[in-house]
Amino acid sequence: MPEFLEAEISASALEPIIGDRLRSIDVRHEHACRGSAGDIAELIGASVTDIARRGKVVVLGFGDRSVAIRFGMTGRIVVDGRSPIDRLEYESGANDPAWDRVLLTFDEHDVSLRDQRVLGSIEVDADLSALGVDVTEVDAATLAQLLGARRRQLKALLLDQSVIAGLGNLLADEVLFAAGLSPRRATNELTPAEIDALHRACETVIDVQRTRGGSHTGDLFPHRHEGARCPTCEGSLVSATIGGRTSWSCASHQQ
Repeated sequence: MPEFLEAEISASALEPIIGDRLRSIDVRHEHACRGSAGDIAELIGASVTDIARRGKVVVLGFGDRSVAIRFGMTGRIVVDGRSPIDRLEYESGANDPAWDRVLLTFDEHDVSLRDQRVLGSIEVDADLSALGVDVTEVDAATLAQLLGARRRQLKALLLDQSVIAGLGNLLADEVLFAAGLSPRRATNELTPAEIDALHRACETVIDVQRTRGGSHTGDLFPHRHEGARCPTCEGSLVSATIGGRTSWSCASHQQ
C-alpha cells in the first residue's frame, strides 16, 4: 500500500512536468475521480507550477488551482510509460496498463494513475485541511503532545491521518518494531523515554527505508507471516487487528 515514502517517490518522478501545459484529462473509471467533470475541464490549458506532497497525497499545482492524487491500496503514478515504484504490497505485481484509471496528457508528457483495485483517485482543489502534521515534521515535543492528549492504542493513533499524516500500516509496524513498543500500548501511558525512543525510531526507519526504496523494505517486512521469528531477538511474531489493519509485532521485545 502506498505510504508517504511512495508518495514522495512519485512526487519526485513528476517534477519533469513542471511548466508543462495540460491538454486533456481522460477519466477511465467513475470511481477514480472525485468532484465534477466541470472542475476537471477548467484545468485544460493550465500549466503545472509545482509538485507537493501532504501525507500520502501528491498535489499537482496549477497556479491557484490543484489536483490531488490519492493512491488508495494499489495506486501508482506512471510517467511516460514508466513507474518509479517497483513494488506495492497489495497488488498482484503485474503492473498492467489496463489498470490506468486516469490519464493526464500534457504537451510534453503523459501521466496516468494506475490502480488495480480502483481505490485511488484524483480530485480538483481538494480540501486537505483535515490532515494532521506531516510525519516528516514531527519533533519529539510535538509527538509527546499528540500522544499525551489521547488515550488510544499506539498503532491506531499512528495510522490516524488526522493526527499524523503519512504513516501507513507497514511503516507504523516498522517504527514500533524498531522502538520496541507494543502496538497495543495506550498512548497516554508512554514514558518520556519511550516517546523519545519512538521518535528516534521513526526518523531512523524513514531514513533507512527512503534509501532502500519504499515502505516494503523494512527489517520486519519479510517476517510478516505465521510461524516467523523475530529477526532481532528470535521471539515469536504475532499478528492482531489494530486500527482496522493487520499488525505484526514481537511478543518478546515489544512491550
